[in-house]
Amino acid sequence: MRGTTDYWVNDATGRPFFVIEKAIDPGMLKTIEKDIVPKLLNDIPNQPSQKELIAVPERCRFIMVFDREGYSPAFFKKMWDRYRISCMTYHKHPGRDWPEEWFHEHEVMMPNGQCVTMKLAEMGSKVGSGKNAMWMREIRKLTQSGHQTSLISTVFEQELTQLSAKMFSRWCQENFFRYMMEHFAIDLLQEYGTEGFPDTEQVVNPAWRTLDKKRNSIQNKLRYRQARFGEMAMHPQAKDNEKKYENWINKKAALLEEVEQYEA
Repeated sequence: MRGTTDYWVNDATGRPFFVIEKAIDPGMLKTIEKDIVPKLLNDIPNQPSQKELIAVPERCRFIMVFDREGYSPAFFKKMWDRYRISCMTYHKHPGRDWPEEWFHEHEVMMPNGQCVTMKLAEMGSKVGSGKNAMWMREIRKLTQSGHQTSLISTVFEQELTQLSAKMFSRWCQENFFRYMMEHFAIDLLQEYGTEGFPDTEQVVNPAWRTLDKKRNSIQNKLRYRQARFGEMAMHPQAKDNEKKYENWINKKAALLEEVEQYEA
């Protein structure tokens, strides 16, 4: 049997609100929807009234920030449409890099009061497909190595620097809980004992989940290469420039080989 899973809910500076313990873990999104959201709706102070939400269409009740495991355009849309709760996480499928000239330096005030400089850019992105598609804000941070970290959110009122501070300060919260559990056993202070649960409960097979993630990764890589191959076929290189035409042929052949490899 797998061990229990704890879901820690804390504020922007890492101070804990509460913890949800799941003897049988249904996954992060189900835990957020069934256990965490009802408690937040009831306990978070100073939420806007229904009248305010109607008067200001961009306003939300509060913001939830979580890691890539919570990436789900359908979930983001449900939280916004049903509760007017904004969500924010890392973009799992950000696509191609943005031009570096789009990025500009911004002073970002972190939740602990520290001021740091980040190269940021923002653009609206339609995330998801079909009825679950939704226009969101996509913000990217350009690191010194040239890597672009992308986050998406349904927070429409705040500045991009405020959103960046919320997302890019998560590591300090994770480190806090990891340190406190390792050195102070805060996950063991409340109680020690056993608890029964129904043996008919159905959960996702961990092995299946691992394989499903691998399959999704391969499918995404395949779709990307198919799109590039189709783009090259639609815009062929003219034969009058022999060197460019030869390079085009070689790139197309290499792409076709990769497509066949991922299909297999």
